[in-house]
Amino acid sequence: MSFIIQPAQKTNLPEVCLLEKKSFSDPWPSVLFEQTLQNPDQKFYVLIRDDSVLGYIIFWKIVDEVHILNICVDGEKRKQGLGAALLKFCLSYHPPQDVHDYYLEVRPSNHAAQALYKKFGFKILYTREKYYPDGEDAHVMCKHVQGEF
Repeated sequence: MSFIIQPAQKTNLPEVCLLEKKSFSDPWPSVLFEQTLQNPDQKFYVLIRDDSVLGYIIFWKIVDEVHILNICVDGEKRKQGLGAALLKFCLSYHPPQDVHDYYLEVRPSNHAAQALYKKFGFKILYTREKYYPDGEDAHVMCKHVQGEF
């Protein structure tokens, strides 16, 4: 089945917030998604199939670095390449000469996400202790795209 990735709209927020709550133990509050929509520096895209939001990605570029702030795919639709499609979209959004590094944080317990990121060339740089509200650490991962890592 085909899908499209398009800029998020306010009308997508109920579905986005529902996915967020179903997917994460410490979901972003809806107001944070609303603020993201209003921030021209942050890129917020949804993946849509059959008029339903099945995933989303939020990222922003600061100088020559892109930070992936949030990526999510509906738990019932995983293992279909949707997360890979969102990540590939992000990695191709900016011209390659404009980006040196991509960064993200991921829970050490989220093995599926780590496997996806590693497939795309991300490596664990270091661990931030007690990063998440529940006290779990975060691996900071980086994909270096210019020069050697």
